[in-house]
Amino acid sequence: MVATAERLRVLHGLHLGLPDYWYAILPSSDLGNRPLGLRRFGQDLVLWRDSIGHPHIFEDRCPHRGARFSALAHAQGRIQGDTFACWYHGWTFDKSGACVAMPYEPEDTPLKRRVQVHTYPAEERAGYIWMYWGQSPTRPLVVPFELEDSRWCGFRTHVIWRTNWLNILDNLSDPLHQYTLHARAYTTRRRPPFNRVRLVEESDEHLRLVQYQADRDGSVLTQEDFGFEIRLPNLLRVELLNAAPGGNVRVVMMMTPIDAENTWVSFFRGRQVSGFARLLWTAFWHLFYRRAVYRVAAQDKEMLTMMGSLAETRLREHLASSDVGVIHLRKLMYRAFERKQHE
Repeated sequence: MVATAERLRVLHGLHLGLPDYWYAILPSSDLGNRPLGLRRFGQDLVLWRDSIGHPHIFEDRCPHRGARFSALAHAQGRIQGDTFACWYHGWTFDKSGACVAMPYEPEDTPLKRRVQVHTYPAEERAGYIWMYWGQSPTRPLVVPFELEDSRWCGFRTHVIWRTNWLNILDNLSDPLHQYTLHARAYTTRRRPPFNRVRLVEESDEHLRLVQYQADRDGSVLTQEDFGFEIRLPNLLRVELLNAAPGGNVRVVMMMTPIDAENTWVSFFRGRQVSGFARLLWTAFWHLFYRRAVYRVAAQDKEMLTMMGSLAETRLREHLASSDVGVIHLRKLMYRAFERKQHE
């Protein structure tokens, strides 16, 4: 691992997200016909839809006098077709953030050409609004296929956890904690008692690890076929063996920073099923499984909330051989961050 001073420098760059990637920031259904203010990546943002329903993301601050576009529910920024006007003095901006109107100023004022709202690229796919945490996208939006493939039947939940997004990624890359923290959980009791983790795939953008059970001399007794995958910047896939009647359950998670201490988390839990099996899975989810997985998530949330700040946690920890997933994940993130610094 990198030295402590270097580690803290990288953490300071990563604590609000890995730049130049697409992130899901909220469900599409949350953004209607009125502007919506929210906080992501330590930034106050306002989201709005144009005349054809396409989402746009502005910095939530008018460049005139600093008014918040989303400040008052009864006097929010006004959407006028494909333009957006501040509620305070009516300064109006187009989809690119350029000022197109300044009431009470001369029509030909040169100030109009200089004023610009800071904007972020936005897309809408798979039931989410996606934001590019950067300026000009250097990579296409890649949506987890489970979210768009009709063969997958899944259920989504969205929560806010009071911890840094990197702490959540660390927790997810540490599957062995489930046999202690979640030992009584329904999904844990149905799985083999794995006690080791090893890396099986790695690239600049992802890593995949599997769990296995070994005896004292290291001989492999049982092993997962899929295990879990982490893909930059914030995607985790994990296959829960025998987690429900009829087979495995796939969990897809995305963590998006709100600020240094809070994270918006999206869960998809689903299976590739059809026909009568699909009906049984849906019924099982609503009648039983949903409550079981919520209890597991609540345990993770409580544990991470109590750990304290990111820097404090990292400086006091002592990683062991069982933390192989955490170690490889951090190396992946550090390398990605350093590449961005040299581009």
